[in-house]
Amino acid sequence: MVSGRGAKAKGDNYERELAAYINKEIFRGEEIVSRTPLSGGGVHTGKADLEGLKYLSVEAKRTEKFSPHTAMRQAEAAANDKNIPVVITRKSRVKTGDSWVMLKLSDFLPMYHDYLIHETQRELLRQAIYDVSPLETPILKAAKGDDTWLREWKTGDE
Repeated sequence: MVSGRGAKAKGDNYERELAAYINKEIFRGEEIVSRTPLSGGGVHTGKADLEGLKYLSVEAKRTEKFSPHTAMRQAEAAANDKNIPVVITRKSRVKTGDSWVMLKLSDFLPMYHDYLIHETQRELLRQAIYDVSPLETPILKAAKGDDTWLREWKTGDE
């Protein structure tokens, strides 16, 4: 079990790890998200653990003994009724991408509702394109994940 400075270092490293992971997955490697200075290790600055996540207040917890209510209270305090409080946690030897994300049902349902609308619109658009387009148009190739047309267009090759 890690305690004292080791636990703080573990938590600080997890915050940096999360920021790097989110930057890679969401912002294509651009450094938008970062660890909030002086966060973690039991020091409650009243700020989220991560900066740069618009609309979210993230409390990062890398612990073997997770206390969800305490973590959510910290996330809520940092959110100040302006942002969505989110807790992200993982145990040792768990990949960053397999971290758990916890939020209140009242915050989750509007997100899920918007996701359903987005996916339904995307599927309707995809179907409309297939219905009216020849099968080998660049937009259909792109919809199928084929980006050779883009490389050809950029280089002028055929």
